[in-house]
Amino acid sequence: MIKVSIIVPVYNNGKYLKTCLDSLINQTLEDVEIIAVDDCSTDNSLLILEEYAKKYPNVKVYHNEKNIGQGASRNRGLEVAKGEYIGFVDSDDYVSRTMYEDMYNIAIETKAPLVITYLDYVYDDTFFNKTPILFEDVFSFNPHDKDRKHVIPYETPSSCTKLYKRELIGDHRFMEDTLFEDVEFTYFMMMRSEKITILPAINYYYRANNYNSLSFRTYKKTDKIYDIFKVLDKLEEDVKSIKRDAFFKEELKRISIKHSLSRIFEIRRWNESIEVREKAIKDFLEVVYKKYGGLQNINIIELQKSIGHECLDEFLMFLSTKGEVEVTYGYK
Repeated sequence: MIKVSIIVPVYNNGKYLKTCLDSLINQTLEDVEIIAVDDCSTDNSLLILEEYAKKYPNVKVYHNEKNIGQGASRNRGLEVAKGEYIGFVDSDDYVSRTMYEDMYNIAIETKAPLVITYLDYVYDDTFFNKTPILFEDVFSFNPHDKDRKHVIPYETPSSCTKLYKRELIGDHRFMEDTLFEDVEFTYFMMMRSEKITILPAINYYYRANNYNSLSFRTYKKTDKIYDIFKVLDKLEEDVKSIKRDAFFKEELKRISIKHSLSRIFEIRRWNESIEVREKAIKDFLEVVYKKYGGLQNINIIELQKSIGHECLDEFLMFLSTKGEVEVTYGYK
């Protein structure tokens, strides 16, 4: 029986791919399959994948006939995955050696369809093979408990820090041809699951210095930042389909405010004139305000922790022009 299927979409990450794959083939958990989906890479990524597939029987490589994007590549992996649980890893990142053993064992022990661990940002391979330290007690909660559901909006939407039972995913799939597809997929899984277990240890290492990664590409002027609204609309539709939209009404608003306002960080760093950026921010915030309103029922301190003061300040200044808040300045 395959315990965990790890799906790895790959596109032009030859520089970091071996580190990623080494962290997966050296997992302490037995009965793991690694499903790598090459999305028409133009570098040496496919050659590296084929090299590992020849050497390791549990590495399975699929090659897309055309470039279809990360969401669609993950979906292709889901179609062939046989594991009891499913994990996702981006091909420029890496994980601790015990990540999937720890998450799988805790999933079985607590009977949780969804397990969450933590990530850290890295600039090199310093933490490769580092043994994670549990810095809090493992705990479980039911997101359908009205006293616990508030936890959901403040969890990271990264699908890579999660282990999903295959039955929980079912026939649900990532949105395709869009940015921010993790937001819809992950939060819907959290709201769908009847139990979530948190493994409070850093097991996933996100490579922050890959300048070819999606997070850096979005700093160029692009209307794709508006994809976030398409993603958030789909999340609301999916939650409504399981008749939990009324129950999660406040959580859906907090998620929408948090992830739409986060785009301001990107617009502010566009390689454009101040005038272009200011207009883009104003236009974007008009949409945010029209769709989600102001900050009623929003914990401002938690929101600032999530998105930073820069994005929050932009929205507060915008709301002041609508008469929603009064902004004052004081100096000591």
